[in-house]
Amino acid sequence: MKHMLEKSMVLMLVLTLTFTAYTSTIGGQQTIGDKKTENLGWYYKPSYSDYSPSGMPDFSQIQDQWKVIFPGNNGILDSTPSNDDVVSSDGLRIAPGPDCHLDTTPSGDDVAKFNFCGPVVVANCLWWFDSKYEYEPGQPGNGEDTFPLVKDYGAGDDHTSSNAPLLIEKLAKAMGTCSEGTTYIESMQ
Repeated sequence: MKHMLEKSMVLMLVLTLTFTAYTSTIGGQQTIGDKKTENLGWYYKPSYSDYSPSGMPDFSQIQDQWKVIFPGNNGILDSTPSNDDVVSSDGLRIAPGPDCHLDTTPSGDDVAKFNFCGPVVVANCLWWFDSKYEYEPGQPGNGEDTFPLVKDYGAGDDHTSSNAPLLIEKLAKAMGTCSEGTTYIESMQ
């Protein structure tokens, strides 16, 4: 029951974030709330001085270990999984396995590509929402956590920069990214 509640909360937050700008385009005009503007352009999420000082975080999936191996031009997976790496259920990829780190070296014409885009984008949203609703703003690393959406996963504080990869890896495991080598949209709920 608790897992379903957490899953529902994450889905609700992702959907809320998707519609937060509540913009709609009508023949070159955009409506925000009750106001119509011409050519508004990009909408930037507001910043929060302590945890999201530049607005929405932009964590990067481009980390050495967050990769998956795909077959090359021959269409055949030539590589063999190493350590805890696993072959995806459809046999088309080698995923990083439970430790979220790809240990396998591509062989033949196989190619390693970054594959944590789903968990990273959800982490960006959750980090921003956690910052927005933090009851008592502080500084990253102060150990204060008054809004428990993002937790300290062993880095010493929920919003210290070293907690971001831990959050992303936790999401990657929950979404099946580490076992399938991709993140299906249904798994992001």
